[in-house]
Amino acid sequence: MNHLEALTAEWLDYNGYFIRTAVHGFAAAADRHRKLGGGRLMTSQELVAEILAGIAASSWKNAVPEGYPLIRTLQIAKMAGAQVSTPQARLIPSEIEILSEPAD
Repeated sequence: MNHLEALTAEWLDYNGYFIRTAVHGFAAAADRHRKLGGGRLMTSQELVAEILAGIAASSWKNAVPEGYPLIRTLQIAKMAGAQVSTPQARLIPSEIEILSEPAD
């Protein structure tokens, strides 16, 4: 498992998901190709942006558990002032996306 696969697996597990994933370090993801074979296509930059947007960085009271070392490292970076742009694509869908997706 490479580091992007490990980071993705940690993020999904941290949010209560169990999903088989395949992660590739794409340089770009065209908006018209965001879904592929029932999966979501996103760049590694978008994955990191989603994770940083989804974790608290206010204090150690909200620390990510030690069992998620990659996400915890990103949280420490965020606490130190790391900033990224808002993610254009999301691995974990928002409630609006879930409600608007057609039933199979």
